Amino acid sequence: MRHCLSFTVILILSLILFLSSHVYSRTLLILGDSLSSGYLISVEKRWSNLLQEKFDENKIDIQIINASISGATSNDVLRKLPNLIKKYKPKYILIEIGGNDGLRGYSPDIIKSNINQLIDLSLKSKAYVFLQAIRLPRNYGKKYITAFEKIYTDFKNVKGVKVIPFFPEAIFLNPELMMSDQIHPNVKAQPLMANFIFNELKKI
Repeated sequence: MRHCLSFTVILILSLILFLSSHVYSRTLLILGDSLSSGYLISVEKRWSNLLQEKFDENKIDIQIINASISGATSNDVLRKLPNLIKKYKPKYILIEIGGNDGLRGYSPDIIKSNINQLIDLSLKSKAYVFLQAIRLPRNYGKKYITAFEKIYTDFKNVKGVKVIPFFPEAIFLNPELMMSDQIHPNVKAQPLMANFIFNELKKI
């Protein structure tokens, strides 16, 4: 009887230690579109999940909550952000949004206003904000591309926001790293994207 009791106590303590080792004190909330949601890619192979593994391997006490949705626009994310902040209380927020706005030809002024509101809401919650610059296909016309990409450069060194570059262009120019639609990175590209974000965040 004593032996069974001792074994039970040991089992319970082991379980407590296991669970406590997987409790994070800080959260990184990712707000993105299909590039961050891992479009058509299994969860464990998405770059956000691989980034979590890199955090864990390097003993970085951050849990990733990936709230990215394929097809999302800046307005979609703006509607969802208050509830996401309330639910997860993130310490860090990474904003990767605007690509779908640009592909649909939305006004750069409206996109910038939406992103500005996303930043303000994030800062109001006391979170540190990372804004990832977005690039559009070069066939969208020089005038529109210039106005669109200026949205992100305008936020550099403003309000304490840290602007990080878009994912490496080499990924999007390599057919072996892209899906057949030539828009979405495939499973082979996910580790490269995770490494890129990890290194950019480490710099900051």
